[in-house]
Amino acid sequence: MKRRVIKHGPSTYTISLPSKWVKQHNIQKGDELDLNMLGPMLQVYTHTVNDGSTYEADISQLSPEMAKRLLGSLHKNGYDTLNLQCTPAQLPHIQKRINTMLLDYEIINIKENKCIIKAISQSTEQSFKPIFRRLFLVTIALAEGVADLTKKQEFEKLADLLSLEETNNKLTNYIHRLITKHYLSQDKLCYVYVISWILESIADEYKEICILLKDEKKSDRSCEVIFEEMQKLIHDLYELFYNFEFPKVEQLLVHTKSIKEHIQMELEQKRKKHEVATLFALNAIQRYVEHSIGSIIAYHN
Repeated sequence: MKRRVIKHGPSTYTISLPSKWVKQHNIQKGDELDLNMLGPMLQVYTHTVNDGSTYEADISQLSPEMAKRLLGSLHKNGYDTLNLQCTPAQLPHIQKRINTMLLDYEIINIKENKCIIKAISQSTEQSFKPIFRRLFLVTIALAEGVADLTKKQEFEKLADLLSLEETNNKLTNYIHRLITKHYLSQDKLCYVYVISWILESIADEYKEICILLKDEKKSDRSCEVIFEEMQKLIHDLYELFYNFEFPKVEQLLVHTKSIKEHIQMELEQKRKKHEVATLFALNAIQRYVEHSIGSIIAYHN
């Protein structure tokens, strides 16, 4: 649709709001609307859905896995209060999902077959930048931890790194929540979403590696070399995002190609099952890093 711009006085310009949208969101005279300037686009929105909103549902028939996935989606969608009908058997799974993935959610009341969950902190734009940087740093710490412990053959300590993967999940979900709730005024948020999702996916692959090698209690030296190269690669990705330069893009692309060729060469050798699984996980991490480069270029240009 199109709207004609009307000028009032020397410097005031107005356009009318679509009547259907006004009625749908119950906009009244004197109400305040939020504006978000995104280059040539201007977003106009209310917080009637995602700000301070409540979600009510009966989830008692859902499997624990489905209930956990629903909670994650509701958190990302910006709901601040969840009134859920559930069974006593579901409660431990709900609590675990909150503890491991849903930053700022807490169960505040349990009675009979009902669970009430609330967001206990106010999301703000100021919280975004340190959280996004921390997401990068936690992912780097996870990569460095795997490289260090496998080199030292301290496989039993790999389980300790899983807490970093849980932190990665919490930070990623919280960033997606901030985006959904329109708390971020900066443009190019689609690239922020993609990059954060990629960092979460990298952490997921490292989680699988930690579990695999902890159980096997051994790793191949060639894989250990790739672990060291991979943690350098992820650190370089961090440097590219926060100190963007095109020569760094070129260097990163060369590095990703080198690691890819190394992994493919190792996969051509006769290997044990756990070695193949480790190499496939490393190959996935290499692809995630490579795929994130385009989004970082777009974000900075």
